[in-house]
Amino acid sequence: MDTLQTCKVLQDFDYSILISNLLFLNWSHSKDANQTGFLQTLKYRLDITRLPVIKLSGNFQHSLGMVYYFDSIAKVQTDDDCLTINADLFLKTRVHLSFNAVLETQILNGYKYSNLNGSSDRTRISAFLTPLLCTISLGSSIEWKKLGSLNFGLSSLRITWLRDHLIAQRYAESLYGIPPGKNSKAGFGLSLHFMADREIIHNIQWSCDVLLFRNYKKPVDMTLKNIFSIRISKRFKTNIQTRILYEKQVVDHLRVENLVSFGFYFHR
Repeated sequence: MDTLQTCKVLQDFDYSILISNLLFLNWSHSKDANQTGFLQTLKYRLDITRLPVIKLSGNFQHSLGMVYYFDSIAKVQTDDDCLTINADLFLKTRVHLSFNAVLETQILNGYKYSNLNGSSDRTRISAFLTPLLCTISLGSSIEWKKLGSLNFGLSSLRITWLRDHLIAQRYAESLYGIPPGKNSKAGFGLSLHFMADREIIHNIQWSCDVLLFRNYKKPVDMTLKNIFSIRISKRFKTNIQTRILYEKQVVDHLRVENLVSFGFYFHR
């Protein structure tokens, strides 16, 4: 008798408008780069499971807002976009064959601000797909129903690309770890990707995303995003977010970003 196959489709949509305060530690900014802002966040997740064969999942997160620096240099718009795609082929054990892709970029222009001789100056350092960070891996994964999923990439490729050639040519020093005169870099190695999105207790949601990439000839790169969301009421919530990044070719120390925000919340 053939095994009965069923298809399950799950969707999750989350939108919030938040007032935030952002404090940097060991970041590549001046001491005056601490900021407050008005942010909107959109998060969409789609899971398609064809039991007992395969599971496809996609996770898209977009953030956009107005940011005000404490030293009053400028008000700017910033955005951050991340798309994660997973395909798991189920085996008879808890370990699955897995394909994983993570793409990170921004849509709007980003600027570096400086104050020279009493006047402010800004230089464009990022734009649409500049940079584009892409990590693709093929390996195995394991999923815990009450915790999250862990993906181990036995064969991984990481690409950093600058679509805007003018930005790449403007800098004599390395930009996003890319050597002067070039607009891309690629590395092969191993990856480890952990994702969790669970309600730990009533009205408190925990979301964690940790990506480690180890080039065969270079130190480990790390990106960690950890968020605690506290639902105060049906339409209001508070977020406590921490991001920790390390990439030796960009900055030779840990970069820590802490974000506390409060505002309107919609979930479906």
